This record gives sequence, C-alpha cells and structure tokens, in this order.
Amino acid sequence: MNRIFQMFLWMLVVPVGAQTTIDRSLSHAYGANCGWVNLVGDTAHGVVVTEWFLAGKAWSANCGWIDLGDGTPTDGTRYSNASAADCGVNLDPSGNLTGFAYAANVGWIQLGWAGSGDPNRPWIDLASGMFHGFAYGANVGWIKLGPSTLATGPLALPDSDGDHIGDPWEWEHFGALEIAGIGTDWDHDGSSDAAEAIALTDPKDATDFLKIVSHVFGSGHATLTLVFTTQGSRRYRIEIDDDLAGTWSDSGLGVFEPDSGSTTTKQIVVPAGSRRFFRVAVLAPLFP
Repeated sequence: MNRIFQMFLWMLVVPVGAQTTIDRSLSHAYGANCGWVNLVGDTAHGVVVTEWFLAGKAWSANCGWIDLGDGTPTDGTRYSNASAADCGVNLDPSGNLTGFAYAANVGWIQLGWAGSGDPNRPWIDLASGMFHGFAYGANVGWIKLGPSTLATGPLALPDSDGDHIGDPWEWEHFGALEIAGIGTDWDHDGSSDAAEAIALTDPKDATDFLKIVSHVFGSGHATLTLVFTTQGSRRYRIEIDDDLAGTWSDSGLGVFEPDSGSTTTKQIVVPAGSRRFFRVAVLAPLFP
C-alpha cells in the first residue's frame, strides 16, 4: 500500500543585522530627480528584506541615506507608521510594499500610495525576488524600483531566540517569544509550531495545518491525484521515496505555485515498484 506523508522545509535563516539581502548585481532603484539609489549601501549599511518588513538604509548621491526602517517594529511584526518612532517599509504575504522611507535631505518617501491592484504599485515578486513599481516622495517625485534593476536574494529571518521561528510570527500569534519553540505544538494537532510558521497556518487552531485532503490512484496505480491545503504566498513540491531512508526525490512537477483558493490539486505519475511514499513540501518565499 502507498502511504501519504507531508513535510516542511525551513526558511533560510539570515540575521536581520546582516549587511544586506539585496542582490549585488541588481541593487539599484532610479528616480529622475534623485538619480540611482543603491540598496546595498556600504559595509555599515544596506537593506535587509524579511517576510514582514524591510530594514536598513539605501544610499543616493543626491539624497543621502534613505532609512527604510530599523528592523524593530513596536509590535514586533510590522511598522505602524503612526509615528516617526515606528516608521518603515512593510511587506505583506502577497509581496506588496507599504509604509514610508525617510531621508533627512528630502523627507518622507511613500510606498503605500496605491491599492493592491494598481500595476504601478511597489511590490516584490516572491518567486524571483525582483522589485516592481514606484515609490513617491513629494520632494523627489517618482522612484522606479524595477523590474530588472533591483532584486533581493533569500529573505532574512529575524530569530533572536534561535528557535528557527521568525520573531514577527511569534509576536503575531503568541504575543511573546517564549511560548513557541523547537518541538512545541500549542494546539496539539501533530504539526509543530515551527512547521505551522512555515506553512502559514494557525498554530492555535487544531483543524488548520498543512494536510493532504484526499488521494486517488488512477488505473493500475499508475497515477496519483493529491488534494492538499495551500497558502497563496507559499510554493510547494511533491516528493517520492521508496523506503523512508531519507532519499526523497522530486515527483517530476518541480516547485509549483498553489491553485487559487484554500487547496491545490496535482496529479503525478507513480514510478513502478512495490511501494512508494509521497510527501508534500512547503517552501517559504525565496527559499534557495
């Protein structure tokens, strides 16, 4: 009998204090009034992109240093932009950029000026890391973020307690960093809190976790159709093994985007053999 398994892949852990996540070969935005803006910065500065917010400083010869946030939102998750003390650029699960950057020489630069459907809105493609759209400053006009000139590499994971769970996710769901940790399962649904963080499921709802909803074999067990729960901002892969010895291989579908809605349906070809084990892997944005 074939058996169905599910598993989770970790997001790359990069301290927020790292110099930058920006791709050094695609590191610039451009504004007609401010010229090129370098998001790599220098040895002491640079922009770091996390799954929740941006932090660090970009450099423009005409504007000076542009601050995108200090990496410590007051609520631990995203900048409120309600005061200068808690101001910066946020990133939502769909890749949209909102909030404000600030330069002493030119004032505020706005990223949340457009709705999520506006083609010129500022956003990051979470599959490629490429920036798109425009930011706007009253004193500098439009700043083009991309595409083709600016991209981030793998996203950073703020993780001050070293438990491989992002601090913002812990603050959002538990209000503290001491509740979830390595091996914890708050809702006792069999999916660890760390796995739920990667899958973007609710760690306090025992019915909400990455799961295979149904599996149906085709004639002669030559094909297998899987239906499993998914989140729009995640990527997935179906893997196969024949003895659970840890030598999982790709099913042939590679990494794919989920269907619209709460579940995804995929059909794979089952390799010949006496038995096969299958699992669904979830990948966080920009997993290498």
